[in-house]
Amino acid sequence: MITKEQIIEAILQAGIHRGDVIALNSSLSSMGQVSGGAKTVVEAFVEVVGDRGTLLVPTFTYSLKQWSNFPPFNPVMTPSLCGEITEAVRLWPGAVRSYHPTHSTATLGFFARELAKDHHKCTPLGKGTPYHKLSQMGGLVVLLGVGMNRNPLIHTCEVLAKLPYLSIPWSNNKTGIDVARQYDDNGKIVEVEISEVPGCSEGFVKLESVLQKRGIVQIAPIGNTVMQVMKAENVVDIVLHILKEDPLFLLCKNPECGICPRRRKYAKSLLNPKKSGLPDKV
Repeated sequence: MITKEQIIEAILQAGIHRGDVIALNSSLSSMGQVSGGAKTVVEAFVEVVGDRGTLLVPTFTYSLKQWSNFPPFNPVMTPSLCGEITEAVRLWPGAVRSYHPTHSTATLGFFARELAKDHHKCTPLGKGTPYHKLSQMGGLVVLLGVGMNRNPLIHTCEVLAKLPYLSIPWSNNKTGIDVARQYDDNGKIVEVEISEVPGCSEGFVKLESVLQKRGIVQIAPIGNTVMQVMKAENVVDIVLHILKEDPLFLLCKNPECGICPRRRKYAKSLLNPKKSGLPDKV
């Protein structure tokens, strides 16, 4: 049985300190049996970063119109679909949830409101979003029992790199826009247009060895798994450099993927690589 004290020890070993701003991406089950469950994990992180620190987690709902199994977004009622730890943060006293119909976040601590502010005015994970702000304020990305394919900051890098395939939406329409559903202040379901919708993230696993070789990842064992910690700004710098050389690097190669084959085909269909911003090898 993993205790809070053991989790705190692992957090400190991974290089997290009081006052840090961290984005936690997690899998509770990967750790094994945790005494007190998700609540214990949240308590451990909150105790380490203290009242001057901040904890950010994804509380994505994927409330796109074509995916009827995902309910319309309600910032108060709609649960997180990103695991038990994220749901525990969402329900934590004093938690602030950003307002975005598909890719909301929940934050605790000193910069909670600053990170969440105006998310509804942004694309899901693009400029001005909580993850973009995290990278600008010296924050850390923490992967607890999950891989790089569960790191939302990589989607932010796609936007910062201005990748042309971001205009290809999940819904396979010609507008480049997906439509999300949310409840308005009167309890009525309304539709909202969403651009730069994050696509598949399975191709992100290729970054794991790259970032580790660059020496920016600190690893600490925790229960049955490991915790990876890295500076967000370092991740952004390295990924943007990779994407400058190979804009299709992050797309997966699964022919059954619902979006990567279409995004790759679109990028390759650009006839003039120099005008399109793509290198000749694409």
